[in-house]
Amino acid sequence: MAHVKKGHLVGSPEWWKHLRRIVKRQFWKRHRKVEKREAKDTRAW
Repeated sequence: MAHVKKGHLVGSPEWWKHLRRIVKRQFWKRHRKVEKREAKDTRAW
């Protein structure tokens, strides 16, 4: 981010790029946990 001037806030696309992988991994981890929980609940019936 060398092109960002000192004292200016960074635009969202610039800081979001390096977080995309992490956020995707967290999302799918939560998604799998919810699926497992729902499967467990349906088996209980």
